[in-house]
Amino acid sequence: MKSEVRNGDEAFTLVEALVSLFVFALLSGGCVLMLTQTIRAQERAGAAQERLREVQMTQALLTADLAQTALRTVRSGEGQILPPFSGGGDQQLMAFVRTGVDPDAPAGARSQLTFVEYVVHDDSVVRRTRTAIDPRSVAPVSERVVLRDVREVQVRFYNGQTWEPKWLGATGRPRAIALEATSARYGKVRIASLVSPP
Repeated sequence: MKSEVRNGDEAFTLVEALVSLFVFALLSGGCVLMLTQTIRAQERAGAAQERLREVQMTQALLTADLAQTALRTVRSGEGQILPPFSGGGDQQLMAFVRTGVDPDAPAGARSQLTFVEYVVHDDSVVRRTRTAIDPRSVAPVSERVVLRDVREVQVRFYNGQTWEPKWLGATGRPRAIALEATSARYGKVRIASLVSPP
């Protein structure tokens, strides 16, 4: 058997192998870092898109509700007569009756009139609806959180000349509504909408 002797130019030396491994490790580390940053950026963009979608849905719901308000008094569960449109309280931001079918009504509870109120509950703005306008007893209520993690929530009511912090309903409906809230998720949010004409 004949043994072959290799020329020194044909093989890698230990130093060359270590240098190539070092370069490969640097390139791999850079690729892992870029991939990690891309994934984090994608997660942040997805979270921002979800927050934007929530604000847009709130604006769409509020605009649809206010475009279909009806000047009709309602009774509370205790029998108290409420004005057709009121708002500006600490917990209850606004309450009114709207026409049309409520998109949040439970199955089988369809009505042409729906009592709608926007309230602050557990640091969230919640939309509550009930299709029993004048309930004889406790009526089923549908709830939907429209804005999460909010603080400093205010509602302003435009009467045609000035923005008022409260609306007691004695003078009908306001012309426009502005809902303002501050949160860690959104920053400062202002949603304004016109109210249906009388």
